[in-house]
Amino acid sequence: AWPAAQTAVVTVIALATIAAFLGAQRRGAHPLLPLDLFGKRRLVAALVATFTMTFGIYGLLLVNSFAFQQNRGVSALATAVWFLPMPVTYLLLIPAAAKLAGRTSARTAMTAGLALMASGLLVYSAAGAGAPLWLVELSFVLAGAGLALNTGPAVALAMSAIPVQRTGMAAGVVNL
Repeated sequence: AWPAAQTAVVTVIALATIAAFLGAQRRGAHPLLPLDLFGKRRLVAALVATFTMTFGIYGLLLVNSFAFQQNRGVSALATAVWFLPMPVTYLLLIPAAAKLAGRTSARTAMTAGLALMASGLLVYSAAGAGAPLWLVELSFVLAGAGLALNTGPAVALAMSAIPVQRTGMAAGVVNL
């Protein structure tokens, strides 16, 4: 564990670096990340949704990578195979997710997607790393379904929030 002083120093350096970056972006004639993008509510909503989605999924993947290999004693390859229900569910549900977003709204699809992802994370956290595999796989399927419902509508929402000449920038920001 890091001593508190080292953590504080690193935190101050990180915050100063972020402040310097934002200052340079604000003053620059051709900023890498124009800060006026963040004045668009739809873009900010898409960013919050994709940040939440990414944070949750990477957490689930990281924890399970360790749990499968260290607690269950399986290889990295076997771990990857056990993870397959998540991306397969994602790929299978993308067309349905696009139709749902088209019939309702991006907000509805994204809300349903984040709720499904949260339910997958809750199933996993309630069951624990040593849970029966069917329960762990259920959490992966729920998370994959949530990813499918959230990803496309979030990108579309971000792209629709700004002028056409800046859509590449919006897509890049929302996919960080």
